Amino acid sequence: MVILYSFQTEVVNNGDSVRILSEDLPLCPNCGRNHLIYRDSVDRRYRKTGGERFRVLIPRGRCESCNKLHRMLPLILCPFKQYLSDVILDIVENRIPPAELALIDYPCDTTISRWHEWAGDGFVNLEDQPLFACFSKNARTSAAQSLAAFFSKTG
Repeated sequence: MVILYSFQTEVVNNGDSVRILSEDLPLCPNCGRNHLIYRDSVDRRYRKTGGERFRVLIPRGRCESCNKLHRMLPLILCPFKQYLSDVILDIVENRIPPAELALIDYPCDTTISRWHEWAGDGFVNLEDQPLFACFSKNARTSAAQSLAAFFSKTG
């Protein structure tokens, strides 16, 4: 998996989905020798704040050296999670009061407790690792405009 820091979005399927378009050619994380060549896209379903669902077409690239396929995940989407990274971060950092969580369609208590366990005590230190890039303070700041554009295209 490769995290895309620079990307564009395009509404497709009569507004039903959003396609992620990479603005640069990332290097293969496996061998590091070649840039990934676009192969196809895979459908992923995500949730916005409040639980609203939407579909994202995630590009996959193939390395010409090692022939491995890699998903190119945009910064605003967290690997292996249904919710956008800002939703997860707001809950893990306790920015949303428990009373508000009960009023809005947020994840269940079990999911929230798993996120806290997943983040752990070293959450801030983990943000520099590739898997946790979606939580990096610098990356979140640079992705704020992309997130606003992303939501304006998904409705």
